Formats: sequence, C-alpha cells, structure tokens
Amino acid sequence: MHYHVQIRRGFRVARELNLEEAELRTRVLTPFSRGALVSLGGREWEPPHCELRVLAGPELTAADLAMGQGWQNAERSGRDVTAELLARRPAAAVALLAQTPAAAAAASAALERGGVRALAWEQAAGATAALVAFDAAAGEGDARWWLEVGRALGALGARAVLAVHGGEALPGPLAQAPAVRLDEDATAQALMERLR
Repeated sequence: MHYHVQIRRGFRVARELNLEEAELRTRVLTPFSRGALVSLGGREWEPPHCELRVLAGPELTAADLAMGQGWQNAERSGRDVTAELLARRPAAAVALLAQTPAAAAAASAALERGGVRALAWEQAAGATAALVAFDAAAGEGDARWWLEVGRALGALGARAVLAVHGGEALPGPLAQAPAVRLDEDATAQALMERLR
C-alpha cells in the first residue's frame, strides 16, 4: 500500500506520489494535524488555509507517472483515506501553564480525558497550543505569572485556551475573557473544541 498526497490552496497545488505510511505521517499528517507548516512540492503550506487529500492505493510505476498522468492514475486506482488517517493521528500535546499545582493537576486530568498529553510549560518550546490554568484560590498572582500568561497569549493567540480551577471567572484583567471551568464534567469536550 502506498499513499498519494495533494495539498491545495486556491489555484496552487502540490502533489507527492508513492509515499510510505511512515513518511506520510512524518512529513504531512503530523504537522498538518498540529497546524504546523507542511513542506510539500518545494513550498510551505499553512494547514488552516489548505485542503489536504490523501489517496491509498498501489504503487504507481514509471509508466503510470509518464506524461503528467500520475495524479489521475492515483485517483483511478486508489481510494480517499484523508479523514480516516487524520482521525487516527497520535494524541496531540498541549503546553500547560498552571498558576498552582492544584490547577496543573485539574488541567492535566481534563486534557487526559480528552486524549491530549500535557507538556510542562518550560519544556514546550514550539508548541502550537496551550492551556493557561488559573486557580481561583490563588488570587490574581504575581508579576512573573502575568508575564508568562502574556507570553502564552501573545505567542499563540486563539490557540491559548484560558481555564479556571475552583471558581467561576478569571481574575484581574482577564475577568471578562471566555474561560473553560476545569471542575465541570464537560471540561474535556469543551477543551477539545477550543483547541481545534
């Protein structure tokens, strides 16, 4: 079984044919599912703005590829497995910035229930998403805490999800910002929707 990939944005298209599954996952599926740049066809593609199509089928021979007919032959002999492969992707990892150990424990448990691995904030360089967990019992926090919160929001924008443990609302200047409550049963589902 071989895989044939097409990535498209508007009129621009790149294709690669006869990929093994390991190469497909490493070069295309993993970065695409994380929202990271995908290098294909000599250029970089931004997943949120692109359409991905993956076909599974037999290896295409030199005769199948001749005269620019490779993709058409892949469509004839293969089947579209894009949704199936993206659904089987490995669990994503999210950088976790927590105000207290209690908030960290609640946030890690919620992420685990959603099938997502939490990475320690200090070890999450290059993360494409973050969960910023406030602890209502800790109050507003110190200047160092707010500096880290600002870094997370500045670097990741909408991919930085705010959450609160043990309370109703976020403290300080973020009091009106939308937040996920970590002590609710529906937290894992709400987190997964926000992290998509």
